[in-house]
Amino acid sequence: MILELTKKNLQNAGYTEEEINRLYNAKEDCTLDTLQLSKYVFVSKSENKFYTGIDFWRVIYFKDGKAKFPFRCPDLFNDFYEIILNTFLEQQKKELSIHFDLTFQTKKFILNEIKRNEEIIKEHKDYIELYNKRQWIGRVRVINILETYIQFLDNKSFINSQSKQPEAVEPIEIKYQYTHIFKGKSFEIWQRMFDEFKITKSSRTDIDFMFQIMKYDNLIYDNIGLIDIQNWINETYQMTVEKVKYTNPNSKSNLKRLSTYNLINIK
Repeated sequence: MILELTKKNLQNAGYTEEEINRLYNAKEDCTLDTLQLSKYVFVSKSENKFYTGIDFWRVIYFKDGKAKFPFRCPDLFNDFYEIILNTFLEQQKKELSIHFDLTFQTKKFILNEIKRNEEIIKEHKDYIELYNKRQWIGRVRVINILETYIQFLDNKSFINSQSKQPEAVEPIEIKYQYTHIFKGKSFEIWQRMFDEFKITKSSRTDIDFMFQIMKYDNLIYDNIGLIDIQNWINETYQMTVEKVKYTNPNSKSNLKRLSTYNLINIK
């Protein structure tokens, strides 16, 4: 959950008066590790917001577009997988050019990831066996988490093996691009609007709306600002757009655009 940093919101989230004062009066970004509170929380002073629940762990494990393995939040396995897979595929595209095959490279990635984690599990099991330290709960927990992750990868491998037709593979590539900007599969929504509005370098009003409505619906990360999205558009689509500005996505002038967005978003 991501909420504005107010004392009332902190109180509603279940924090004590002492915790509220420490969080609210923090002079810089801070996390549970620095505050030693009883609840997981990250305070972003620059955004004037605080993160709890699974959004706290997203901040911890997926900071600055980089992904760390979510040991303490297995619910983020899929998010982690999407980020590191996308990074791998982009590297392979650059290296292999026209010889790049999405299905083959995805399968290769999954197999390598399974092998890497199996080796880590073996190291922990060997350590436990060697020192007869079966009470090492931390290592046992690592083994359990990684075995669960391998099962997750096996399921992904099965799904990938069913995608033999090119038309069934192409949408997967689109959905998970640019995950440092778009949450989950949200880039697909952006691209559909981009195509529907027939965006050109002079389509600033449409671009303003696209960015603001997706930000409003929490489909774009909070740290992505107007300049960030403008630079990304220019680089990704090879065009020079004018300055992206704020627009109210729910205003009367945007009713038609909002209707188009709603139709795309429910597909």
